Amino acid sequence: MARDGEQGVEMFRELKPDLVLMDVNMPRMKGTEALKLMHEASPNTPIIMLTSLVATDVVVECLDAGARNYLRKDTPPKEMRTLIRETWNEHVRAKKSKKQDL
Repeated sequence: MARDGEQGVEMFRELKPDLVLMDVNMPRMKGTEALKLMHEASPNTPIIMLTSLVATDVVVECLDAGARNYLRKDTPPKEMRTLIRETWNEHVRAKKSKKQDL
C-alpha cells in the first residue's frame, strides 16, 4: 500500500504487481497521472481505479488512460469483490488468448 501517487508508481515499478487497485485522489501525484505512468510501464497489468467521485469526465479519463475498471468507494463490498474478480478473469482470459495466438 502506497502513501501517495509517487510512491505508488515507484512500488509498481519495483514490485510488478499482478493487479492494482488505486485511488483517483492521492497526495503528491493524482491517481490519473500515476495510472498513465503505470500503464506506460506495463500496459497489460490491470489497474482498477477507486474513488468517491461520480464525475463522468474522470471516469472517461481513467478508462482512456488504460484503467480496466472503475469502482466507487460506496460500492457494496460483495459487488466490489465481484467487479475485481471479473476484471482479473478478463485479464487472465486475454493472456491465454494471446498465448494461443502465438
